[in-house]
Amino acid sequence: MLSNYLRLLLCASAVAVSPSFGWAFTTPDELEKVFASDESTLVACKLSSEKKKKCQCQRAMLINVVKLVVMAQPAIQKKRNTYKDARSSCKSLEPEWEKVQKRHPRTAVVDCSEHPKYCYEQDVLTHPAIRAQLRGNVVRRYRGPRKADPIISFSKRIGEPIVPVTEQNQSTFMTSDEVVILGLLPPLTDEPESELLHKRFATVAQQYHDRYTFGVQTVAQGSRASLKCQNNIDGLGHEGPDLNQVPAMETFVKACGAPLVGELNRRTELSLVKASKSMVHYFTDSEEDKEAYIASVRPLAQKYREYLNFVTIDVNEYPEMATTVGHRKGASGVVAVQNPHTWQAFPLDEGVEVTAASVEQFIMDITQGKVAPWDGEPKADKPVENPVEPVGVVEEESDGGHDEL
Repeated sequence: MLSNYLRLLLCASAVAVSPSFGWAFTTPDELEKVFASDESTLVACKLSSEKKKKCQCQRAMLINVVKLVVMAQPAIQKKRNTYKDARSSCKSLEPEWEKVQKRHPRTAVVDCSEHPKYCYEQDVLTHPAIRAQLRGNVVRRYRGPRKADPIISFSKRIGEPIVPVTEQNQSTFMTSDEVVILGLLPPLTDEPESELLHKRFATVAQQYHDRYTFGVQTVAQGSRASLKCQNNIDGLGHEGPDLNQVPAMETFVKACGAPLVGELNRRTELSLVKASKSMVHYFTDSEEDKEAYIASVRPLAQKYREYLNFVTIDVNEYPEMATTVGHRKGASGVVAVQNPHTWQAFPLDEGVEVTAASVEQFIMDITQGKVAPWDGEPKADKPVENPVEPVGVVEEESDGGHDEL
């Protein structure tokens, strides 16, 4: 582990009543002792209510995890979607955290309901949340998926913004992470232009090294400075721009890091709308289904990337969003195309099997005027037989949203 990396904080929320959900908690005081003697500690901060057996209290806590409140007004307990989303996120986090524990030298979990001040100091606003704390109490936020591999990659690169690269290890470096950016720069000299170039690259690397791995390779004096980027998620390589300005570097890094099939959420919504491309939405309620869909339509997204943005939407987190494009609330495994200029929506019939071929045919039918836009009439929810109100002890909680992404 790099010497300047001190600690990684993972803050997750859960009402851990079920004995199968086995989080072992650590107090902030115990953590400080660990940090004083160990430079690589992963910490999970989560919200637990094992000692509070009343269901009202547990649900109230779930609604207010964003404020890190231990107890809230029981009257807010009606928001069942928040309860369901919270349970789902924490359950999916546990097996991934176990994998992290096996691969990282030391881990710990903090109960935010017992230590709200500590979690507040770590800027925990939603759960789960991941933090990297470097020397001098410098905190870095993790925005990636709650999966073991990305978390471990994050913990490795966060301590060293720029990795030295040579011709001998360049090929290995370019496959070392999901997204890798290599700066091919002439040697640093006392010339103002040289100092400015290296400073610009370091600035961009410092800003984005929580998401991507950056390296620098020295080229011959007098050679043109350039960037190379490899997006190993989509198997795409990019050659660099003019490096005279920071915006050019930053634009290049963003373009390379953008997946062919992205995720629509609060953090990405504005940039996707600004792109002025029609969006092909896919609504899903499971990680496995999302990954299968992405794999199937990735070639399609590459083919139409100049005109279309392919995105997935988590219906557990955004159940109402499907209703804005002509589907019923919470519909999963469905597709809709939306024009950001006119806001016209074209929902693919829910009974149609979603494949790359059916999605492409649907896009062609829209462009040829064979499909009428949605008329704005809301779709009725599917009837539920014998709905049961959840009562009794709640198993757990997680995050009521994924703002950490």
